[in-house]
Amino acid sequence: MQATTTPLTPLKTRLFATAAARIPSLDGMRAMSILLVLFGHLVGTRGFWFTEVTDPVRALAKFGVHVFFVISGYLITRILQSEWRKRGSIRVGTFYRRRAFRILPVAIVYLSVVAMLAGLGIISMKWSDFAHAATYTMNFVDGPSWAVGHLWSLSVEEQFYIVWPVTLVLLGWRKAGAACLVFALAAPLLRVGTKVVSGHASWWAPTDADAIAVGCLLAWAGDRLGRSETYLRMLRSPIPLLSLAIPAAGIYLADRQALSYGFMQLAHLSVAVLIDRYVRYPESFGGGLLNSAILTRIGVLSYSLYIWQELFLDRTSTLAVARFPLNLVCAAGVAMVSYRFVEQPFLAWRDRFERSR
Repeated sequence: MQATTTPLTPLKTRLFATAAARIPSLDGMRAMSILLVLFGHLVGTRGFWFTEVTDPVRALAKFGVHVFFVISGYLITRILQSEWRKRGSIRVGTFYRRRAFRILPVAIVYLSVVAMLAGLGIISMKWSDFAHAATYTMNFVDGPSWAVGHLWSLSVEEQFYIVWPVTLVLLGWRKAGAACLVFALAAPLLRVGTKVVSGHASWWAPTDADAIAVGCLLAWAGDRLGRSETYLRMLRSPIPLLSLAIPAAGIYLADRQALSYGFMQLAHLSVAVLIDRYVRYPESFGGGLLNSAILTRIGVLSYSLYIWQELFLDRTSTLAVARFPLNLVCAAGVAMVSYRFVEQPFLAWRDRFERSR
């Protein structure tokens, strides 16, 4: 449910009005993930303090995307679970329509701007990459153009979400969860296999969507986990915080050797445990930071920020807007405009449309 606003509501309040209606701590975790991506992309841009783009820096940015994946799988599955309990079924067409309203408007505006800039010669881009970006098949492109390369993650997500609700409907909750578990366990093997065969880990959905699957499994098993006092005691203990050592090791090793891709799955599990901790116990140690006003606001902006930052955090660009700190200021400013004038209106139209049916 979206928070209601009026034209007299101050801009700052209207801009972040939806945050109060969201699940505790998730916006803060979105903020942490987008900050990882931003830092990873800032490294190497002109004027930034760190100039060397190392393997761990690349892995840091990609891990930020994988945190998004786990959060997304968890949230989407909770939404589908809620509908199943309320209606006894899932309206797959309605799910797809809601995803379209959520994802497409900002993406279409962004791609329109990219096409214009490329047409004017301001940025360089292979038009075949543009076609892949527009059709959500960017994850099948090796060495994509910078301006649209980050849309590999949206491609992975959308391909997964075409399959996931249909799987739930066809198999039912129990069997679909088991199938999701098998997929989550198999994906690291696929990552290692593609690394050995091709020399790098492909971004095609079966090798990367296990992070989404782990988030789905967290929501799927949430009720059962909530009935285990042993699990809840662990959740309240320092163990989830100590588990951050796992993604730290994975970030250091991820792009260096094939076997390190097993760390990624362990990292996904540690992120899932942290999500569960701070959703169930938002007042626990660290929860105050995740639910702080600044991180909540960054989390609300995270989708637009992720989409638009690519234009400004470009290591190869000589444009003034690609130099730090102006590049970061521009990315944040454009994201705020995108959220206010693209995301919010379309989400409001979606909600009005559904209420009228």
